[in-house]
Amino acid sequence: MSVSRRWFIGGLVSAGAVGAHRLFAVPGGSAAGARPNLRVGVVSDVHVRLGRNGVGFAEGYGTETLRAAFEYFRDQRVDAVVLPGDMADSGLVGELRAVAETWFSVFPDDKGADGRRVERVFTLGNHDWHGTVYGDQVYPEKGDRCREAICQDGPRFWRETFH
Repeated sequence: MSVSRRWFIGGLVSAGAVGAHRLFAVPGGSAAGARPNLRVGVVSDVHVRLGRNGVGFAEGYGTETLRAAFEYFRDQRVDAVVLPGDMADSGLVGELRAVAETWFSVFPDDKGADGRRVERVFTLGNHDWHGTVYGDQVYPEKGDRCREAICQDGPRFWRETFH
């Protein structure tokens, strides 16, 4: 039988993983109805897009699905919500504001229905940051696009929208 180094090493790694699987197993009782120590909701790439010239939303790019996700997380009593980028499809401040308004309508003052604080772990992605590139779908005129692009003053727009 011919055995390559790659096959041999792969076999060792596989055997080691089988032997170590209890290392990563869920502790007894935690999956059997006990409340977890931390509940985190994750939603990504929501791509909210304003309509032409900033009026309304482009078809299929509104906040309805995002709202439903936030409401589900609220009802599950999450401790934190992670939104790792691409909130604003065209990288425009109005889109970021729409995400913030949706968040605060479901989690006023960053609190769940029971008054507990829900941590907001949001970051900007490439779509959020490149409004001067992607924003032409909303604002055909470059001057309008540049005025409304998050990348023109990201820290200020972030503070204004998410406090």
